[in-house]
Amino acid sequence: MDSFEKIELLSRVRDTPTGLRIDDAVLDNAAMRWTVDELLRLQLIERRDRVYVLGPRGSEAAVTELLGLYAADRIVVVGELSSIALDRIRSMASTAFANAFVLRKKRRDDDDG
Repeated sequence: MDSFEKIELLSRVRDTPTGLRIDDAVLDNAAMRWTVDELLRLQLIERRDRVYVLGPRGSEAAVTELLGLYAADRIVVVGELSSIALDRIRSMASTAFANAFVLRKKRRDDDDG
């Protein structure tokens, strides 16, 4: 699970006894529709008639444990997600910075020749 939206939506689906209705107000924005598509693709949820329910992978031990931790202490999970996101951003910035030097060096080499 790599986003707060995915965990929150999966939690709502799990905690709704009859399934989360496809016309639920929480799904009424582009970010959440994308999140639904991702959870469907990953088979964490599935659509049954007019509701979303847990999919085959939504009951796996790791998912159940994560949702249990999220229910018990959301701050811990959100904090960890934030940390992961910052690490990704740092890594992308580092790569972009390194690539800029490689491109600059290649241009100088081309100019010399």
